[in-house]
Amino acid sequence: GIVMMNVLGDYNNKKQVRLVRAVAETFAAVFPSVYLFPLRGNTILIATNQPTTREAISIALNNVTEQRLVPFAKNLETTLIPYPSSDTALVLTDDRTPIEHLSHEVTRSLFES
Repeated sequence: GIVMMNVLGDYNNKKQVRLVRAVAETFAAVFPSVYLFPLRGNTILIATNQPTTREAISIALNNVTEQRLVPFAKNLETTLIPYPSSDTALVLTDDRTPIEHLSHEVTRSLFES
């Protein structure tokens, strides 16, 4: 199975990355493979319940036949990156979930740009 989530914040933007990293690190605590699809202003996280290589995902994306999805699949295939797990990123738990604070950081950075 695969879990995909759209997270507010651009992984490539230092002022927006903390929320993305917290959600990705939480995924990595549960799923063996986590990938990032950075977009402008947000990041799509993709996690799999079985270890999955970047090459296997590329093959699957290159085999998409639904014409409406082909451009998205090609873009995803070229920009998808494995999540580099970190000892310093926050893991969200029932006892520690500062989503509002992290979301406000992203929103604030959007207005500062």
